Amino acid sequence: MRVLALAGLPSGKDHNAGRLLIGPDEKLYYSIGELGNNQFDRACERIRAQDLPTEAQVAAKDWSTYVGKTMRLELDGAIPADNPVIHGVRSHIFTVGQRNPVGLAFGPNGQLYSADQGPKSDDEVNLVRGGSNYGWPFVAGYRDDQSYRYANWSAARNCGQLSYDPDQVPAGVPQGPPESVWNTPDYVEPLKTLYTAPNGYGFQDEACAPDYDRCWPTVTPGSLAYIPADAPDPALANSLLVPSLKNGAVYALKLSQDGGSVQGDVLELFRTHNRYRDIALSADHSRVYLAADNTGLGGAKPGEQTGPLDNPGTILEFSLAAPLDTPRGLTGPSPTPNPPVNAQPQPTTYAPPTTYAPPTSYAPSTPNTAPTSSAPPTIYAPLPSSPATPRSGNPLLPPLTSDPSDNPPSSFSSPN
Repeated sequence: MRVLALAGLPSGKDHNAGRLLIGPDEKLYYSIGELGNNQFDRACERIRAQDLPTEAQVAAKDWSTYVGKTMRLELDGAIPADNPVIHGVRSHIFTVGQRNPVGLAFGPNGQLYSADQGPKSDDEVNLVRGGSNYGWPFVAGYRDDQSYRYANWSAARNCGQLSYDPDQVPAGVPQGPPESVWNTPDYVEPLKTLYTAPNGYGFQDEACAPDYDRCWPTVTPGSLAYIPADAPDPALANSLLVPSLKNGAVYALKLSQDGGSVQGDVLELFRTHNRYRDIALSADHSRVYLAADNTGLGGAKPGEQTGPLDNPGTILEFSLAAPLDTPRGLTGPSPTPNPPVNAQPQPTTYAPPTTYAPPTSYAPSTPNTAPTSSAPPTIYAPLPSSPATPRSGNPLLPPLTSDPSDNPPSSFSSPN
């Protein structure tokens, strides 16, 4: 019996990510966020998502650079011999430049996907390739210069005397280069963002005062799951599911046949007053199970505002065949265009496994029909036939929660 033995990994009270997943290659994949550095009560702590270990650090088992990364390990904690060599060093590090990658899931052909929480916008869904760099903190979402520029509070000479404000950056806080200027040969764009905010977006919309953050265009992913191509409902087959910590919703991203892109816009399946921390599918892919937080405020249902959690500290079951066989798109114009067409160079030091294929043993006899032994929970109510009207002047999202876990106020920190 092999026992995992890797001690001394970085941790903190925020942005730990902490997803564990054994892949079809029998390797352990593990994500660590950047610990919430450079914001709120950790504003003076430097983001190290771009830092890489030296050979001496690896030999000394110094894992201090293992933040803002996804790791790939042998089941006993060793470094796989075929891990990518990044800047001349092979380590447990599989990918770099991530903020808080809370979701990991394998999809078509053994490809790995992640869900990463963004700052004030640009939650990301990424196709994870060994040796790739996803840009954080220099890039949030696409490298498009839209509503984000890295402000390095930790580099300010008087950082300890500054009051952190995500909307007002003092002159003494250095700024990084525009997103389009920063680059590295291994940079990879996300498959999709949730959501990209255009320049001029009203992050301080008075309709949302004093809790402006609930109108920020983020959903705060809690996890990630993959619905195989043989699922009973063809409308959701071969899709990624993203549960939201911010607004009690579950979103579906339909993948192309090869899993290399997202087809069309994001679909919102349903909304409740809950905060979804984790998600799992039934063995026959007809039902979804959601782990709901036991504290906080639940996101708004269509036409409603935030409120107490409907089902704190519970596991909920929903049918994925009915009534969710005709999911509705989000309200308003599409906020998530496909990434720019200029292809980014792909790393050549690692190739994802090609021997794995999604299971084919299950073939539903009656597509689009829910199992007779299962029914949606009574708390579920079908969405109205007409889209809900956003409460604020921001068209990208319906009303959001006042308790987003990715950006807690300076007096409160919610672990993710």
